[in-house]
Amino acid sequence: MRCLLLPCTLLLAGVSIASAQDSPGYHAPDSGSRTFIAGVDVKPTPGRPFTASEGITWTRPTDGAGNITAHLEAKIMRDSDGRVYRERHAFGSPNPDPESTLQQFYVMDPVAHTVTTCIKAQRLCHMVLLGTRRAPPVPPVGPFNNGKEYLARTPLGSQSQQDLRVTGTLETVTIQAGTFGNDQTMTLTREFWYSPDLQINLSVVRKDPRTGTQEIRVTLGSRSDPDPAALKIPAGYRVIDNRPAPLRVAPPETAH
Repeated sequence: MRCLLLPCTLLLAGVSIASAQDSPGYHAPDSGSRTFIAGVDVKPTPGRPFTASEGITWTRPTDGAGNITAHLEAKIMRDSDGRVYRERHAFGSPNPDPESTLQQFYVMDPVAHTVTTCIKAQRLCHMVLLGTRRAPPVPPVGPFNNGKEYLARTPLGSQSQQDLRVTGTLETVTIQAGTFGNDQTMTLTREFWYSPDLQINLSVVRKDPRTGTQEIRVTLGSRSDPDPAALKIPAGYRVIDNRPAPLRVAPPETAH
């Protein structure tokens, strides 16, 4: 006995769906979660060249199973004209291979007024206009968020790090219970050691019971201008110019 095409199709589809739903472990796709931890802020400041390695160590407590510690190392460079090269890496073991963890890098060029961001896996870069960067205002000491949080700031004095004078500051934020679902009062701290000469933080330590401890250390390699080739897009990358049409020119020079 034959049946009409549409009812048979629906019947078969229904059997297929029911079998899939009954299969062990079946579920809809899940995007998972991703965490990005910002490193130190490096502005395109001219006249203050350096080459450095930025190390970020992230330690998170687990529920009764000790701690999880991840690490990454990333290059930072700035030349005398203010051009900045910066990398973004995935976290790995305490001794990661920087080549295998590299995900993205960018070149910020205040002379050409461009920022070119490149994705390693795709060998693809996008160029956009470099906008005007305004430093966020330093938050004042005292209550904020309708009095639910309180910021205290403590000077830590000056010391020498890597032959540079740095000044220390400790910021403590106290959060009342119930502010964002927390059933107890919480305390967050951030410790900064700032170099007025380079105008960057050489060290930042963030402690937050929600995310653990993040330690950021900048290790200087040179105070001279980096190799100009290191601030160019590597050979083999395609650059898409996303600037307004009147500003577009020939693709940027790549390193060889």
